[in-house]
Amino acid sequence: MDVAETAAGTRSEKYADERDVLYRAGWTVLRRNGYANAGITEILAEAKLGTRAFYRHFDSKDELLVSMFRDSASATSRALADRVAIAGPPLDRLRAWIDEILAMSHTPRHAEAAKLFASSMQSVFDEAGDEAMAGLRAPLLTALTDGTAAGDFPDCDPEADAASIQAIVWRLFLDSVHGRSNLDPAAARAHVERFVLPALGVDAQR
Repeated sequence: MDVAETAAGTRSEKYADERDVLYRAGWTVLRRNGYANAGITEILAEAKLGTRAFYRHFDSKDELLVSMFRDSASATSRALADRVAIAGPPLDRLRAWIDEILAMSHTPRHAEAAKLFASSMQSVFDEAGDEAMAGLRAPLLTALTDGTAAGDFPDCDPEADAASIQAIVWRLFLDSVHGRSNLDPAAARAHVERFVLPALGVDAQR
């Protein structure tokens, strides 16, 4: 490796470190100040970096926060897909997906992130939010598709039903996060199954 390649590698590592520092500072300021008052000045002070470092990576506060949101959502989707995939047959994967989403509302990291980003009410998050929901829905869609092909879900339309199931479960997730429901995850899952399993053509006693 020549001197130029070594220097380029060092810069790349430095810039990656800067991005991580900005992410951590962004979360700290977001928790402390909320979205509206999470300014670049406060984020840079927390990160102990200058404006040049910030604008090397992001053009605005919104761009930083959207990037943070996407990074967090991507990690959550990957972990969810891994846990659902090992659940076994399609019905077990469906139940695992429901359980995992509902359990997130009782996990401080996920609950906090949901409240922080939901509180922004900024259209800048619309596209990233749609991507995040699609990422969360993907293992559910796979389970429904596989179950339909195997005859386990005789009345299932995978695409439409995945969206409907996600809407039901996500409403329970948000109700729990915002203190609007006192259902524990097991009771919430039973509530979901009461509607979902008959709609898919599944005997609710299975």
